Amino acid sequence: MPTANESRLADHLLECSDRARPISDGLREPGLAMDAAERIQRAIRERRTSRGEQPVGYKIGFTNRRIWPIYGVSSPIWGPVYAGGVERLETPRARLHAGRYPEPRLEPEIVLGLAQVPADDDPAAIAEAIGWVAHGVEVVQSVYPGWRFSAAESMASQAMHGSLHIGPAVAPGDAATLAARLAALTLVLERRDDEKDGWTEVATGVGADVLDGPVEALGHLVRCLRERGQRLAAGDIITTGTLVDAQPMIAGQRWRTRLQGLAGIDGLAIDII
Repeated sequence: MPTANESRLADHLLECSDRARPISDGLREPGLAMDAAERIQRAIRERRTSRGEQPVGYKIGFTNRRIWPIYGVSSPIWGPVYAGGVERLETPRARLHAGRYPEPRLEPEIVLGLAQVPADDDPAAIAEAIGWVAHGVEVVQSVYPGWRFSAAESMASQAMHGSLHIGPAVAPGDAATLAARLAALTLVLERRDDEKDGWTEVATGVGADVLDGPVEALGHLVRCLRERGQRLAAGDIITTGTLVDAQPMIAGQRWRTRLQGLAGIDGLAIDII
């Protein structure tokens, strides 16, 4: 059970997320411990479900070891994804509303859909449980000004999750090779600032950057939940972490991803409004 202070912080963090506003300095706890952060996140989940929101899976954050020094973290975090914040795109194009979130950034990711509960956390068991694979973009947000926070603060603040936009999905194919195929895929993120200009390459990444691959990242989540007496469910949606550093979202921007190595999926066009 959360303490009175943790409950008060849960209320405030949820309000900040709902209203796209920064945290009040007087309520911030830079020395927050990770166990307290998990209690706060669970308290926020209870508040959201009590008002009718439906958890439909998880986001895993900070799986990309290349960006750990940027944010001063050394391990992944995770948090619930809710039905109201998930968009299944009919075409590979997303329109993201920057004003809905506090200090929003976009993260291109690999999203996995579970056909069944994984029997174990090893790559073979995880791959067998996957029913579909897609490329998506997660909007992440920070109620902490300037994206300055501790790992525990990011966990408490709903693992920084804003929304998830999932492109067309494909069947996973041969389970025996899925982990290797997803680890080997490559992604290029590009931005176009003006219609008269061409596309500028901003960042590149590979599937192996996220804890050695999206399948392995999902295995990490399975282990973490099991240690807490929790488990995934058939039908859950899991977004496995950004392939490149999160990029600030500004209205009027146009982004696109180019993906190679995932049969049937080329990339996404992303308009910021």
